[in-house]
Amino acid sequence: MRVSGEPALIMQVKPFRETSSIVHCFARDGGRLALVHRGARRRRSPMSGLQPFHEVQVSYSGRGGMMTLYGAELLHAHRLSGDHLAAGFYVFELLARLLREHDGHPRLYAITRMVIDGLHQCQAPAPLLRVFERRLLEEIGFGIHFRHDAAGQQISAERWYALRDGEAFEQVSSPDGSYSGTALLAIHDDDYSGRSTRVAAREIFRVALAPHLGPKPLTSRALLKAPH
Repeated sequence: MRVSGEPALIMQVKPFRETSSIVHCFARDGGRLALVHRGARRRRSPMSGLQPFHEVQVSYSGRGGMMTLYGAELLHAHRLSGDHLAAGFYVFELLARLLREHDGHPRLYAITRMVIDGLHQCQAPAPLLRVFERRLLEEIGFGIHFRHDAAGQQISAERWYALRDGEAFEQVSSPDGSYSGTALLAIHDDDYSGRSTRVAAREIFRVALAPHLGPKPLTSRALLKAPH
C-alpha cells in the first residue's frame, strides 16, 4: 500500500535504532499510524524537524504494523505551552488509548484538528476538551444523549438526572449525585459558558470514558494544573 499527501497530526516522535525515528501520527483517512522515518536523525534529513502538534501531509507505504514514512510536508506548526500543551497531550493520549491502528476516522480528525488549533488561540482549554471527549465517545460508538433521557423523554431544564451505565440519563427526584437538566441541555449545545455546566461535563465524560480506558491512569491528566 502506498499513500501520498495525506493530512495528519504528529502525536509523538521516538528514536528508533541508530539514526531513525518512529513517528506516531493521526491521519485523516489512515487513522492512528506508526511510521518508520529512516535516517531521521541525520543532519541532512529533510524531515528531521517533525514535532508533536505539527500538521503535515504524510506519504507512506507498507502493510500491517509499522509502515515507512517517505515524505512529510509541513502545513502548520502549532506551538503550545503550559496547560495548553498538557491539554494537547491529553487529546493525543486519548486517541492512542481508544483508537485502533489503521482505523480511519475522518470526522474525528476534523474535530481533533479544530481542537488543537483552538488550544493555540484560547485562554481556557476545558471547553475544547469537553467537545473533543464527546465527539470521541460518539466515534467509538458510545455517544451520550443530552437531549432525551433513557426513556425517550425530552430532558427538562427544571428536573434532575443521573447517568446510568455511562450512556444515558434517568430522571431522579433528588439533586444529590445528579445533574440539572439545564446543564445537560447546555452540553448538548456545546455551551460551556456556565461554571456548573463545565463541572457537570467534566464529571460525565470522565465517568463515560473510564470503562474504555481501563485501570491505567492517564499520564497527561497529572500534567494539567487546573481542573479540566
